[in-house]
Amino acid sequence: MKKFLCYVFFVVLLFVIISCKEKNTIKVGILRPSNIYAGEMIEKGALMAVEEINSTGGINGKMIEVLLIDDFNKPDMGRVNLEKAIKDDDIDYIIGGMKSEVVLECMDVMAKYKKIWLGTGGATPLVIKKIKDNYDAYKYYFRVGTIDSTYQGKEGANFVINFLAKEYNIKNIAYIGADHVYSKFMIDTTEKELSGSGFKTVYKNFIPVETTDFQMVIQDIINSKPDVVFQAWPSVEALAFTKAYNKNKVPAILIGPVIESLKDEYFEETGGACVYEVTFSPQSGPGPITRKTLIFSKNFKSKYGKSAGYIAYPAYDAVYILKTALEKAKDYMDVVKVLETIDYEGNIWYSFTENHDLVMGKHNNKFYGTFVWFQWMEDGTRKAVYPLEFKQADFVTPPWIRKDILKK
Repeated sequence: MKKFLCYVFFVVLLFVIISCKEKNTIKVGILRPSNIYAGEMIEKGALMAVEEINSTGGINGKMIEVLLIDDFNKPDMGRVNLEKAIKDDDIDYIIGGMKSEVVLECMDVMAKYKKIWLGTGGATPLVIKKIKDNYDAYKYYFRVGTIDSTYQGKEGANFVINFLAKEYNIKNIAYIGADHVYSKFMIDTTEKELSGSGFKTVYKNFIPVETTDFQMVIQDIINSKPDVVFQAWPSVEALAFTKAYNKNKVPAILIGPVIESLKDEYFEETGGACVYEVTFSPQSGPGPITRKTLIFSKNFKSKYGKSAGYIAYPAYDAVYILKTALEKAKDYMDVVKVLETIDYEGNIWYSFTENHDLVMGKHNNKFYGTFVWFQWMEDGTRKAVYPLEFKQADFVTPPWIRKDILKK
C-alpha cells in the first residue's frame, strides 16, 4: 500500500511539474471562414507572417504554433469552434475574424476566457462600442482591420466631393448594391454625406444577393440620368453588374466599394468589363502606403500564385504586431498595455485609440487607417489614382461618358 501511495504521489508530482513547465511555443488561433474568399486571404496572410517569423527564430526564442479555427461565416459556429480551441487546444492568442456578426458573437467568448485578439474584420461600429461600453470585459480586442464601416461610407462621399466634383460636372448620384447589411450601411452613409453637400439622389436600389440578371436595373439607372453610379457589393453580384454596366455603356462614372475587385484577377474574371471602374481599398495595396506595402504585395503573389486580397494585408500585419508586443511585454496581461501604446509600420502605420480602434489618417507624415482609390486600366492593371500621395496613374473617364459630365 505504501509503495502504491508513493507511486501515486510520484505521478501527481510529475503531472504538476509538467503542467507548470513553461510552454515552449506560442499557440495562435486563426479564426476565419474557410468557405469564402476573404477567409482564404486571412489564412494565407497570417500563415505567411508566421512562416517568416518562425524561420528567423520565432518570438523570444519560441516558435508560433498555428491552429486554424473555422467559423463558416456563421456566428453560432464561430462561438462553438472558438471556445473549443480555447478549452481543448489551449490557444494563447486569436488572430482573424471577418463577418461582423461572427466577430461580435465571438467577442463574448474572448471576454469569458480573457484571450487577446487582433481582429482583421468586423467593420461594424458595434465592435468598438462593445469595448467603449465595457472596457474591462472587452479590452482584449484590437481592431487591426478592417476600417470601420462608418469611415468607409464617408470615404465614398469624400471621393466624390474632393476629387470627382472638383474636376467634373457631378450633381446626380445613383446608388446600387446588394440587399445586405454591409451594402445598405455603406450606401446610406455615403448618401447622407453627399445629400448634405448638395448632391441629388436620382436612383437607389438594393438587389437580392446572388442576382445575375441586371438588365432591367441597368435600364432604370440609365433612365435616371446619373453623373455617378455608386455601387456597394460584398460578394459575387459585382461581376454580373459590372458586365451589364459595360455592355450597356452606362454613360456615368462607376465607383464604390466592391470586395471582389480588390484583387488583380478581377479584370480577367469580368472579361475586362471592369475597365474604368474605380473602387477603394481599405488599408491595403497594391499602393505605396508605407515602405512595406508593395513588398508584401509582391511577395504574397510570388508565394501563392495569386494577388493578396484586401484582408490579407491586416492578417499579415496582425502577426507582426503581436510579435512586437510580446517582445516588449512583461507578462500576458501586459501585452494589452503594450498594444495600447504601439506605433508599428506594417502595410499601413498602426496605432490604436483608447477603445482599440485604428487611428485614422495622416500623422507626422505617417499614414495610419487609410483608403486608396484604384481604377482599372485598359491594360488590365489597377492603379492608384487618389489620394495624390499614392497616385500611380491619372484618372480616366470612360469613352462613352456623357459630354456634359466632362464640362466643369
